[in-house]
Amino acid sequence: NQMSVLKNLKLSDHSQKREKVDPVIRSRTKFAAAIQTQNSIVEASAKGETFTVERMNWKTAEDGSRQRVPTQVAPRAWFWEEDGVVFLMPKIGVRPLEIEKGKPTIKVGAMTELVPTLKMLSAAVEAGELDKAISEANTRTKAK
Repeated sequence: NQMSVLKNLKLSDHSQKREKVDPVIRSRTKFAAAIQTQNSIVEASAKGETFTVERMNWKTAEDGSRQRVPTQVAPRAWFWEEDGVVFLMPKIGVRPLEIEKGKPTIKVGAMTELVPTLKMLSAAVEAGELDKAISEANTRTKAK
């Protein structure tokens, strides 16, 4: 007799309250973390190493079952060198972040200027100076 057991439960329409995170703050935090990743890439390449992060991937085991396994992935660098000049293209996901309309790239100059440039970007993010550009880049990504 299942119903008599269920009658003992105190049912309610109450649901768990979730902390509302301001989407602007969330975007800011994600972009700041991405800048930190780029810093790590620069530091590792200065030592002649490759910076990797751990991601979970699905793999089929020998018995045919699917399992999640951690794999090391090297994040893509936002910077490159051309004719001795370093360029930086900050991105939101895979989309370039246009700080100024039609100009997604920052001409850094020397490799030694890359970390200070990333620090400037970080400061601009914290100050909220890039909120508009970040939200536009997010909108472009979603519009796909």
